[in-house]
Amino acid sequence: MPLSTAQAAPTRVPPGQAGCIFALASILLCLVGALSMSLRSRIPSVLSIALGLAVAALGLSGEAKAAEGCMTTIGAPHRFTGPALDSRIARTERAVLQSSRRAALWAGVWGTAFAGAAAGSLSVAATTDNAGLRKDLYVAGASASFGALLRVVMLPKPVLERRALRRQNLTDPCDRLQAAEQALVRSARWERSGRRPFIHFASLGYSASVALIHGLVLERPFAANRQFAIGAVIGQVFLLSTPRHATRELHALSGRSERVVLTHVRPFRLSGGGGLQAGGLF
Repeated sequence: MPLSTAQAAPTRVPPGQAGCIFALASILLCLVGALSMSLRSRIPSVLSIALGLAVAALGLSGEAKAAEGCMTTIGAPHRFTGPALDSRIARTERAVLQSSRRAALWAGVWGTAFAGAAAGSLSVAATTDNAGLRKDLYVAGASASFGALLRVVMLPKPVLERRALRRQNLTDPCDRLQAAEQALVRSARWERSGRRPFIHFASLGYSASVALIHGLVLERPFAANRQFAIGAVIGQVFLLSTPRHATRELHALSGRSERVVLTHVRPFRLSGGGGLQAGGLF
């Protein structure tokens, strides 16, 4: 399966056909050497025979490597050969491609949303006569601009992995399989990193910092609380919407089932009031 429609992956000569080609080439070179011997041209004949034997040895080593197959680096150790190897390579490269496309779409949608919010906030702030509202919109526009800038500068890992895989332009089946599997592993690791508790708390910390500046420096405490609530919700939705295609494909290729997420929301009552209790397995 090619990584893109513009550049197809290099075709691989079947092992049997490659062996026949090497055998014919070695026989031809040995015949040339024997003919040179009959014509008393010893040096070219010896070179031709030696070259023929070298080509035959190369063909035998290639056949042995093709028969041995390629070992997977995902899941339990397993060696793929023949059509199974081609299918494994195609599926892994297709998983890297699809992960890259979904990550690029995710980044593009969020980047566009942040840029639109920044442009709208700053344009209204520049035309309004309300001094307090102008401060609020400048803070919102600056925060949204920072989010849009991050989407432009920090490209998703699956996109970078796909580009690196295309630049390698590998032809050996084992090298292609290993490179595609490692690219998928790194893409899945990036997807999981965005859902770690530390990242969620960092997002909340950023929203709290912006709210503190908004409330203390600009003296807009009520607007700062509102800014924190909006920023916290948007930040958590942003992180939870991270694509998981590479993670699902990695679990499928390794033969493991993906961890199920079980959540529950129930009333949480206290003597002086109440609220909601959320929990589950992540």
